[in-house]
Amino acid sequence: MKAFIQKRIRQVESWLKELPIGEPGGDCFRDECLSIGREIKAEAIRTGHPAIVELCQRRNGGLRYTQRLLADCLATFAPETLTPPEVARRLKKSPDYVRDCIRRGQLKASNLGKGRPRWVVTTAELDRFMQGKQSLAPTTPKRRVKTGSYKRYST
Repeated sequence: MKAFIQKRIRQVESWLKELPIGEPGGDCFRDECLSIGREIKAEAIRTGHPAIVELCQRRNGGLRYTQRLLADCLATFAPETLTPPEVARRLKKSPDYVRDCIRRGQLKASNLGKGRPRWVVTTAELDRFMQGKQSLAPTTPKRRVKTGSYKRYST
């Protein structure tokens, strides 16, 4: 499905290059754009992508609209990323705890920053981290037993 959408994106981009200078929306390719929308919807139904089917419900037919539609469809395949505060809200912990887990290597994250770190965590990695935390069931601490002799003071 992803390759199918990428092929259609290249087709629409070639049509955009053919547009006359004053043509804002590309209505000269309206029928072709409508057919691309129908093809994507049919392919999404066939391969089982309900998010893409939902995106294809509205029909405009303009070239720019079709270009946005294809970009939105392609974005559904990108992994969702979360920042440490968003991860902290899901874990019901503080953002500092999440950053500590990233520094210790318990939670894998990508640094997008150039100067200071800007961490992002994929949802798949967060799910893996949460599964690992659930498997380590919290145990109640055992009571410390004092051993040794006690000095008795005589009074």
